[in-house]
Amino acid sequence: MTLIQRFGSALNLNVRFHMLLLDGAYLIDARTPVFCRSEAPSERELHPLVERLAARTGALERAGLLERDAEQS
Repeated sequence: MTLIQRFGSALNLNVRFHMLLLDGAYLIDARTPVFCRSEAPSERELHPLVERLAARTGALERAGLLERDAEQS
């Protein structure tokens, strides 16, 4: 579920996404859904993802489609 907040407390434009995510999945059988919790990813699983995100973010910056926030870099 995602809620998009468009304004801050001073009615300034301040777009934010508030998200509610499950840490698992529901398995549905004929009677009752059962929630099965998932394990956290390992560092070995996260490392390729972080490298891929960094490469794609860099490509977007070089193409002029994304600007780095000087305060948050």
